[in-house]
Amino acid sequence: SSLWQAARPLGATRVLIIRWSVRTTPTARATAFAVPASVFVKNERGHDMMTIYICKETRLSVVFASGIFMVAAAGHLLWSAAGQRARPVAFCEEAVHDFGVAKSGDYVEHEFLIENRGRQPLFLDNVRTDCRCSATTVTTLSRQVVAPGSSATLTIGFSLQGVRGNVQTRVLVETSDPQRPALMLRLEGIAEYDLLLEPERIVFAADDFLDGRAHTVELSSRRNDVSFRVLRTHSDWDRLETEIETVASGSVYHIHLALPPLGHIVDRPDSVRVAVTTDHPAEPVIVIPITLPRPSM
Repeated sequence: SSLWQAARPLGATRVLIIRWSVRTTPTARATAFAVPASVFVKNERGHDMMTIYICKETRLSVVFASGIFMVAAAGHLLWSAAGQRARPVAFCEEAVHDFGVAKSGDYVEHEFLIENRGRQPLFLDNVRTDCRCSATTVTTLSRQVVAPGSSATLTIGFSLQGVRGNVQTRVLVETSDPQRPALMLRLEGIAEYDLLLEPERIVFAADDFLDGRAHTVELSSRRNDVSFRVLRTHSDWDRLETEIETVASGSVYHIHLALPPLGHIVDRPDSVRVAVTTDHPAEPVIVIPITLPRPSM
């Protein structure tokens, strides 16, 4: 009989282990199977084949079979590498673009380049946005099928009408690349505004419902050369009362937000939005977000 052992793993992707069966005749049989590791192997003569301990009368057969092993292993690795490349490969070098600072009310856009670095056609589909801001996102995809070595462009643009401060929009693109089934692209920046809202958010406490307390928000111009007027307000909850007070015509206004005693009302929202309409061309509507306490049961 013969003894054999595969040794010295080198960290490649696969290995073929050859098992020898020696009968009474000086002829050797070999069977091969794959395992998820990789080794180079040697025989007693120091050849990079495998470490085998066998009878002398079968050595010629061993050397012959080891050569078959080396050819089969090389062919398998080449086949695996070709299989990895024979697929579409979606690639976007600039997945995040910062447009910098733009004025509130402007329209900004950017063209993202999506490449196919694989060897099969790349299919792009189901372009959608998860933007929760008030900006309107527009996406234009130049093509849905991208040939190997070619590219497509996706234009993302949105209006900064009514948007203030830091803003971003994200667009998801589904691809046929099995290693990257979706691309997330992001357009971000700062919307510079002329009208200052202080505070930017109102939080009512539970006692405010019991006592019917009011909060005041100030809307003013940040620049001396900018004049505006507050035209009206609208609340998406009819029990919230609003009142406009002119502090300095053209530059400073107070918006009073009041709740009548509503401690007994259980059916009320967790949040309310008050829209303030102005005659400012870049900021015609400014939204005041309001948080209400959960009703006590």
